[in-house]
Amino acid sequence: MGVSHEIINPAATSDDDDAGVVKIHNKKKTKNPKTNNNNASNKGGNNNNNNLVGMTSNTNYALAISHIVQTLITAYNDNKSLNFTALKAQSARKYKLPGVPRITDILSSIPPEYKP
Repeated sequence: MGVSHEIINPAATSDDDDAGVVKIHNKKKTKNPKTNNNNASNKGGNNNNNNLVGMTSNTNYALAISHIVQTLITAYNDNKSLNFTALKAQSARKYKLPGVPRITDILSSIPPEYKP
């Protein structure tokens, strides 16, 4: 049931109808037999991890950066110190990222009124 896309290669010239066409197939989604969404513990509960299922990694990355920036602003307004490296690691775990967000992405997401 994978969707296929065709990309036409203009460098290929031939009288053949399929000349210069490269077919790309999306990976088929497989169900994870270990994951069972019908657990009794999840029924009626408010589990934030279920909301993360199906989100793209870019969305999770943006959410992690937003979480870091909000925490930084709160700590700044309350005049509290925090461990920035631990905050990045905690956010990466929370949003299931393969690595920690880059500092340049975090700094560019800070609102202008908090920049010097």
